[in-house]
Amino acid sequence: MYDTLTSKNYEDFRQRYQGSYGWLSVEGQPERIVYISKVSASKVMFNTITDRDFFAFVDQDVRFKFLPIRRGWYKGHTNRPVLLTRIPARQYCRGISAANTTCSTMSFDNRLLPCALSGELLEAIFNDAQQTIKYSRTEPCVLNKFFSFGSLRANPETGVSSRPVFFLEAKVATQTNNVVEFAKGWQHIKQEFSDSVRRAVLFNDIEVKE
Repeated sequence: MYDTLTSKNYEDFRQRYQGSYGWLSVEGQPERIVYISKVSASKVMFNTITDRDFFAFVDQDVRFKFLPIRRGWYKGHTNRPVLLTRIPARQYCRGISAANTTCSTMSFDNRLLPCALSGELLEAIFNDAQQTIKYSRTEPCVLNKFFSFGSLRANPETGVSSRPVFFLEAKVATQTNNVVEFAKGWQHIKQEFSDSVRRAVLFNDIEVKE
């Protein structure tokens, strides 16, 4: 949705968007992601991903676009999988902010670690080219919004290399070589995973164990 600061909506605009990320929409120019740092009765202050500070006066008709985030896995600006989750917030809180969105990134030892929202991260997440599936047999990668793969690691006791498969934040399966075996209690999503693999044309690389 688009919104602009006016003398009539100052309080609502401040409550909805202060501390949120959005896109500056200027006719004839590409939309740029910005962080709304402060809203007063006279102006809205914001900065870009290059940390340049700007402001727009009230009733100047400077428009901002605010989008909700869809829960799921994305490729971040460093190409590592990132899990974004919408969390309950006050109803008037709009846009994408630390108040309504949690962010986790996958470590090299396959743990989910909290990470900070940033303009660079969101720019990558809303970039279709960046989100193109690039499957890796060894590095963490995203299959789709629901499934991702961890890093290939060798078991120190057996020497066998494997990696986890995540369904959102849960580890639901293990991939060894090209075979994925689902854990007990997660068999019900096996078909969904198989369909995702087929749609991503990865059926030559991945086999789901019956």
